[in-house]
Amino acid sequence: MLGQRVLSAIVIVAVAIVPAVLGHPILTIALFALAGLGINEFARAVSTVGVQLLTIPVLIVSALLITASGFSDSLALLLGITILGSIFLFIAAIGRGVIEGATRNWSFSVGSMLYIGLPLAHMTLIRGHGDDDVSSWIQSVNNLSVGSPPAAGLAWLVLIVAITWMTDSAAYLGGRALGRTKLAPTLSPGKTIEGALSGAIVGGLTAVGAAALLGLPIPLYAAAVTGLLISSLGQAGDLVESLIKRDLGIKDMGNLIPGHGGILDRIDALLFTLPAGFYLMLLTTEIGWP
Repeated sequence: MLGQRVLSAIVIVAVAIVPAVLGHPILTIALFALAGLGINEFARAVSTVGVQLLTIPVLIVSALLITASGFSDSLALLLGITILGSIFLFIAAIGRGVIEGATRNWSFSVGSMLYIGLPLAHMTLIRGHGDDDVSSWIQSVNNLSVGSPPAAGLAWLVLIVAITWMTDSAAYLGGRALGRTKLAPTLSPGKTIEGALSGAIVGGLTAVGAAALLGLPIPLYAAAVTGLLISSLGQAGDLVESLIKRDLGIKDMGNLIPGHGGILDRIDALLFTLPAGFYLMLLTTEIGWP
C-alpha cells in the first residue's frame, strides 16, 4: 500500500512539475484538464444524493478563471469573474428548465467552482508572479519555460508543492509510527494528532530547507511560519474532503489514481495550499515580513 502511494505520488509530482516549469500556456492547458477531471468527479459524487451539477457551466467559469490568471495577476479580475460566474450559473439553472432542486443544484455548482476552479487558478497566479531574484539553478530551469515567466514564481510553486506533499507523507508515516490520539475520528479514523504534528513539523522544516535551496529572499523564521501555515491548511484541506465524502456517503471521490482514489483525493490539500501560498507570497513580496 505504501509503495503504491509513493509511486503514484512520484508520477503526480512529475506531471505537475513539468507544466509548472514550462509555464503559460502549457500550465494553463494542464490546469484545464485537472479542473475538468476534478469537476466531473465532483459531479458524479454529488449525484449520489440527487444533485444535478451544472457541469458544463461550471467548467466554463473555471476555465475563464484559469485563463484570466494566466494572462493577468489582477485579483479584481478574478473576483469579477467569480461574481459574474455565480450569476451565470443561476442563469444556466433557469435555462435547464427544472424547478425542483434548482437552488440546491446552483449552490453545489457555485461550491464546486469555489472549491476546484478558483484554487487551481492560483497556480498560474503564483507562476507568473515575482522576479528573478532566486538561485541561479532555478533560473536555469526557468529558462526552459515558454515566454520567460519570472523564476521566483517557479521557486514559490516548487516551495508550496514540496511543503504540501512532504506534509502528506510525514503525516501518514508519523501517524503509522507514533499515532495514538485520533485527530477527527468521525471524519477520518486513520488520522491522528501525532501524525498531524509530524506533518506540520516536517512542513516547516521543508519550507526552511527549500527556501534556502531555491534562494528565496525571505528570513528563515518567515519560511518556517510559511511552512507551518501551508502544512496546517493542507491537512485541513484533506479533512474537508473527508467531510464531503462522509456527507455524501462515499469512500473515494473516484478511482483514477491507484492507491489514492480520484484526482480530488490527491489534490485536496493543494486546493487549500495554493491560495494560501499565493497570499503568503504577496505578503513577502508586496508587504514584507516584520
